[in-house]
Amino acid sequence: IYENVIFGYSKDRPILKGINLHIAAGKKVALVGLSGGGKTTLVKLIPRFYEIQEGSVRLDGADNRMYPLPILRQNVSMVLQDSVLFEGTIRENIEIGRPGATDEEIIEAAKKAQIHDTIMKMDLGYATEVREQGKNFSGGQRQRLAISRAILRDAPILVLDEPTASLDVEAEAEVMHALDKLVVGRTVL
Repeated sequence: IYENVIFGYSKDRPILKGINLHIAAGKKVALVGLSGGGKTTLVKLIPRFYEIQEGSVRLDGADNRMYPLPILRQNVSMVLQDSVLFEGTIRENIEIGRPGATDEEIIEAAKKAQIHDTIMKMDLGYATEVREQGKNFSGGQRQRLAISRAILRDAPILVLDEPTASLDVEAEAEVMHALDKLVVGRTVL
């Protein structure tokens, strides 16, 4: 629940003014508006990537400022327009979703994200190295790896910020199919 939220990147220039929004648990809500209209900023207030100046953002009735940041962020998964991959292995990149996850859990998440078969065709499978920012993967593969990370996290709140915007039609279809698995049983923006 957003209640009378006011936020600006500088205190004297609010860009979100008096935002009120109620999203019931388990519902899927689309935020639609012009480019630069504040949609991304609005959703980044949930995990407190930015702090609001006035009003409140409440989750399950409690102000999100009452939750310790690690706990708050464990309960929110984000798949962004350009998801970030890190140098390391594919397995390590997926495991970021839930550190300490077993191989079986990681493989299951990759299967649900429609990326497991692609990984298995690579010479080293899950031990394949990810180059800087995932440049050795296509845009669709990067997004499906990010989705597998979000599936592994299994957070009740899911934020999708134009996850298919930079993809071609074929990659978009693959990512949308993977998202179908991810959105089940979650509150989705």
